[in-house]
Amino acid sequence: MPLKYYQAFELTAQDEAIARIDIHCQSLEDAKERAKQLVQDRPVELWEGPMRIARFEPLN
Repeated sequence: MPLKYYQAFELTAQDEAIARIDIHCQSLEDAKERAKQLVQDRPVELWEGPMRIARFEPLN
C-alpha cells in the first residue's frame, strides 16, 4: 500500500501556524494518531492538502 502525505500544524492561541510537521503513513487513522502525539501545550491540526482533517487540543 502506498504511503499518503499529510501535514500537521502546531498552532498559537490565535490559530496561527508556527510549525509544520510532514507525516507519511498508510492510513488516515495512523496520521490522526501521529498528529495526536504531537500535541503538547498548543493545538495541532492535521491536513491532507487543502482539506483540514482534524484538530487536537492540549489536555491542560
